[in-house]
Amino acid sequence: MDEHQGNNNAVDISGSFFTPIVSTDKQDYAPGETAVITGSGYTPNSEVIVEITDDPDDPGDDAEVDVYQPINVTVDESGQFTVEWFVPIDNNGTGSGPPDALNATLNLTATGSGADLMFGTSDDEVAVTTFTDALLADPVQTYFVPLPEDDLFATFDTINSVANGDINNVISVAIAADNTIVYYDHWEDGYDPNPNDTVNKQASTEIWGDGDLTNGIAPGTVDDILSGGDAIVLDNAIPSTNNYRNPNTILYDGADRIQTTLPIAVTRFAFPDNPGSLMAGAVEVFNQDSWGDRFIAPVGENTTSFTDAFEYSVFYVMAGDDGTELFLNGLQIDINGDSVIDANDVLNIGDNFVIEDLQEGDELTSSRPVQVDLVTGDIGDTYELRWYAQVDADEWSNEYITPVAEEVGSTGYWFYNPNDSEITISYEGGNSPNGTFDVAANSSTFIEVDSDGDINLSGDNYSGLRFFTDATNNGGATPNFYGLAQVDADGGGQIYDWGFPLIPTDQLTSQVLVGLGRGATDDGLPLNNQNEESRSVVWVTPIEDSNIFIDFDGDGTFDNNVAVNALDSLRIVDDTAFFSGAENDQDLTGAIIVSNTSADSDGQPNGTPVSIAAVWGQDPPRSLSNDGEALDLGTAIVPLANPAINKEAVSVTNPDGTTDSDGIVDQVGDVINYKITVSNAGFQDLTGVVVTDPLLANLSGPVESINTDNILQSGETWTYTGSYTVQESDIDSNGGGDGDIDNIATVDTDETPPSSDSEEVPINLSSISGNVSEDTDNNDTGDVNLENVTVELLDDQGTVISTTTTDTDGNYEFTDLEAGDYTVRQTNLPGYSNVSDTDGANDNLISVTLPGDEDSTGNDFVDERVGTISGTVFEDTDNNGTGDTPLEGVTVTLLDDQGQTVDTTTTDVNGNYSFTDVEPGNYSVQETNLPGYEDVSEVDGELDGGDDTDNGDNNIVNNIPVILTPGEDDTGNNFVDEIVLGSISGTVKDDQGNPLSEVTVELFDENNDLVDTTTTGTDGTYSFNDVEPGNYNVVETNPANFPGNVSDQDSTPDGDDADSNTTVDNSIGVTLEPGENDDGNDFVDSNNGSISGTVKDDQGNPLSEVTVELFDENNDLVDTTTTGTDGTYSFNDVEPGNYNVVETNP
Repeated sequence: MDEHQGNNNAVDISGSFFTPIVSTDKQDYAPGETAVITGSGYTPNSEVIVEITDDPDDPGDDAEVDVYQPINVTVDESGQFTVEWFVPIDNNGTGSGPPDALNATLNLTATGSGADLMFGTSDDEVAVTTFTDALLADPVQTYFVPLPEDDLFATFDTINSVANGDINNVISVAIAADNTIVYYDHWEDGYDPNPNDTVNKQASTEIWGDGDLTNGIAPGTVDDILSGGDAIVLDNAIPSTNNYRNPNTILYDGADRIQTTLPIAVTRFAFPDNPGSLMAGAVEVFNQDSWGDRFIAPVGENTTSFTDAFEYSVFYVMAGDDGTELFLNGLQIDINGDSVIDANDVLNIGDNFVIEDLQEGDELTSSRPVQVDLVTGDIGDTYELRWYAQVDADEWSNEYITPVAEEVGSTGYWFYNPNDSEITISYEGGNSPNGTFDVAANSSTFIEVDSDGDINLSGDNYSGLRFFTDATNNGGATPNFYGLAQVDADGGGQIYDWGFPLIPTDQLTSQVLVGLGRGATDDGLPLNNQNEESRSVVWVTPIEDSNIFIDFDGDGTFDNNVAVNALDSLRIVDDTAFFSGAENDQDLTGAIIVSNTSADSDGQPNGTPVSIAAVWGQDPPRSLSNDGEALDLGTAIVPLANPAINKEAVSVTNPDGTTDSDGIVDQVGDVINYKITVSNAGFQDLTGVVVTDPLLANLSGPVESINTDNILQSGETWTYTGSYTVQESDIDSNGGGDGDIDNIATVDTDETPPSSDSEEVPINLSSISGNVSEDTDNNDTGDVNLENVTVELLDDQGTVISTTTTDTDGNYEFTDLEAGDYTVRQTNLPGYSNVSDTDGANDNLISVTLPGDEDSTGNDFVDERVGTISGTVFEDTDNNGTGDTPLEGVTVTLLDDQGQTVDTTTTDVNGNYSFTDVEPGNYSVQETNLPGYEDVSEVDGELDGGDDTDNGDNNIVNNIPVILTPGEDDTGNNFVDEIVLGSISGTVKDDQGNPLSEVTVELFDENNDLVDTTTTGTDGTYSFNDVEPGNYNVVETNPANFPGNVSDQDSTPDGDDADSNTTVDNSIGVTLEPGENDDGNDFVDSNNGSISGTVKDDQGNPLSEVTVELFDENNDLVDTTTTGTDGTYSFNDVEPGNYNVVETNP
């Protein structure tokens, strides 16, 4: 087979008649793009199979060697073909995951069938090429253009109401190194989540420097290629319509986001049409990595100055993250102005907020890093206005270098002491005396450089100065402080009123990139009366003796160098009259300035780097009144670290392996994934590059962007990756107390001093809060806050991890909590019960799941005072309807309004009962009578207002309704009972059934004590009434004329034990049940007699078994008997009458 290499400049390696070549229209593609594949040199009208696979040595982010669907194509008559291949946008067609070919090298093989039109034969024609599928480089720096024009015009108008018209807006982006790519993201249509994705980026997002003219062309270029020293100056007027903020019109303006793959310098200045540049302000823009979360106002509206320079003092605050909260002096700021602090009082990405009426020493803190600019001015007095980019107070230092100290124009400095005691600041300069001055605690002091000021340069108009604290003058300490420069400090503030912040010495580097360095306005007019000089200059001061090298055009070759002593000040202009090699355009924008101890024979630095401080601004000696070409502004020039190191937390992985959408740490086991980029923005290649990071034990890299040769070439970026697993100690200490997991990555090289960058990942420990209130009107909603209620927090294992009590407003809060599942448990105050919980369970428990990215609020409990319901059960012993004796052991039941049992109790020895801890509501108290008792009355004897039965019988047997109000003790719910009596009755008759009257009948109890005595009536009946239940004996006394007992038994048996007793003994046993009328206890008597005698022999001996017969007077046989062994006989129960007794002799 013949095999050939392609890709736009393919080489023929086959030597065959046809020379097949295959190529793609680009070398690199992003997911979602279409690769156009072109082949030539194939047999006309033959077939070609195009095969694409991932390179096994570089399979891309999914780590899989994917083989893609082959493409069949027919060659045309000229031996060429064209086919398209869609670059995958997901993983294996799943719709998610890393795209199959992302960041992979792809091998493309185009195999032709050859003249025999058959594959797999010797005349197959093969060409190969490779291409890549990768997004453009990730940005390593991010900038937001500060001071949006709507807020800015309000500032202009406040300073002087003459301000009007459009705002002339200039944003300068200076390029430090070749191969830089800039992503310019306009705020108007929202920020682009994928600015480096050429396919999926927003239409308004511009990509500059990648050479692709379809996704944006860097202004000022033709080929969209950026080189070191290039300056992109975005100069446009912002119309006053829509209050200078029209989301429907894409402009280069405030809140735009600028991201870049290599270090750049960004500067922003603006002024209104009227009065023009006399009311201009400018500010250097910090990379987002340099933002902060704590700022202290070094001056304010209460700071007195010669020119009233701070009569107007505000903080411009811009957020880089959604959900950013602001706090002024510890109190959260009501951002939306609705007088309520809530979840809406946050800044989202790109939002700006102006803190007005700023006072000296005011402290601004934020929940996420923010960009802060201090804007000051003299209200109504011409156009005095100054802008100062602010440094996080935690980055303040004990030493600063300034290159601007001039007697002409009176340069002054304000120094703020954030400490609680007075400090002494020392100063020294190249052309100035040494000295000290004191600054009171938590206040500022003004120091003027002037012939009659605090620092007298003694005729040398220019000098650099070093301000510092030393241990000698500060009791062994070197306290930090902060400084601002005020140019035209004692004048009228009309000609060259500008200022700049001092940059700490430890943040200075040996090179700077001039972000904005215009010498005058760019109106095309000659610079009259000034010998064509720039009005604005760049001041540079080295901290040691040095040579200052200037690359005016940024081509990598330094055009001039000047020897400058330590702390001297060099003023630089782009003017060949002063500096050979200058471009002579009076504009230093994009110039690169380097400090080094020595120069080689070509005038290039070849010694040791020396740190410098640099400032650009209007030079007072070069300025005149009414000079319309002067720029009444200036800025500090941000040091350009080289190599530039950027450490970024790219994601946070939860312990379960999922990615945290907010990129925050909220629990132990979170994994922070870092990327560290090291970029060479300098003039020379760097060797011996070593990156260290004490936090990342698994640091890997570098991945070199140009050549894998261990040389960090100028314009090259190296990438390192690593991760850190969050420990319990991180959470317990809240990141050491500052709420962040932060650390420093450092890069060191053979040619440069170490350069570092820190990254702070917020620990977003959340909180759980709520309220406990009392329901006072029994409507199940809270009415009054409850203080000192104990509230506990339990973890997911049910272990109490924190306890607190509610404050005077009934509020509680648990702070510094990891993401997870919790339970809030409330303990009712004595005398209270639960009404409702937020989660509806009403069990004094609320379950809370903290997602980690927000607080849980509103976990509220509503309680109410509980009461008691009590009373007494009495016995009415005298049947007068009132209680006389307490009844013990009576069962009393409390029922709710649905008739369900709430509680049950029994009366004590005093007849009392009580239900305690009863929630307010409607109830009824129900009594169960003791055996043998019945209800007499049930009365609420206490007037408590509202109960249904106040002071009266409710006529409901054994039931008292009760309306219990919160905290009420409802007493007097009394019951009166009495024993249920019965009766015992019967008859006394003769054996003929005739009633016997006046027969005495007695009733004895079970102890044989006489209970009652009665006599039978004429009908023979007797009755014992009102007899208590119990066991009794009824005893009859036979009348004299009826001595015989025939029977005594219950003739109507009712189950009494004695019912079966047939013994005739004039006694009947009775068991009387409560309320029973036990009748039928009947006696039968008789008046019958007996006839008896004996039968003996003549010797007087008894004769037994002798038959004896009894005949009545009618000689009818009545009875027959025989004598006993004693010879006796007897006829019993014989009715009265005349009889004959007849013996039959034995």
